[in-house]
Amino acid sequence: MFKWLKTRKKVKSVALPLYKKAVMASRRPEFFTQLGVPDTLDGRFDLICLHVFMVVDKANEAGDAQLGQAVFDVMFKDVDRSLREMGIGDLGVPKHIKKMMKAFNGRAHAYKEALTGDTKNLEDVVKNNIYGTVPNIDAATIKEMSRYIRGNYESVQEQEDGAFLKGNIYFLDIETSGEMKNAS
Repeated sequence: MFKWLKTRKKVKSVALPLYKKAVMASRRPEFFTQLGVPDTLDGRFDLICLHVFMVVDKANEAGDAQLGQAVFDVMFKDVDRSLREMGIGDLGVPKHIKKMMKAFNGRAHAYKEALTGDTKNLEDVVKNNIYGTVPNIDAATIKEMSRYIRGNYESVQEQEDGAFLKGNIYFLDIETSGEMKNAS
């Protein structure tokens, strides 16, 4: 009868902190200064999708699909708020949200396939999604971003489920000259 209270508590105590950490990781200036991600609405959305995908996938791998859904819901509640702040009217917001949800799901499936080695090459996925609007992105930058994504995906998957299911996650720093290290 009071299942919604449990779900609401989980959203506030776990999903929201996980989402905030994903957003913080996606806002690192190095993405825009060193890795050439466009500092645009699309570029920022792509980075948030990437990091939230890792969180949602980890939740699913940890056996808590409800948490993954809660993180997804928190993300799109935030997107809704952002669109309204940008001046999109009440009638336009649902259209934008629907389009962005489809984009997120497409990216998530592409990343999952590429990272688990099923069909797509990760560098192709990165080029099409993160650098899709960049006309002359060099192969070295794509390779560096792919290395960051693979390293973080593996790191997130290896993090203990107990800590993760309590809202604790970390992403690796961006190191374009060599090894990656844990971010604080």
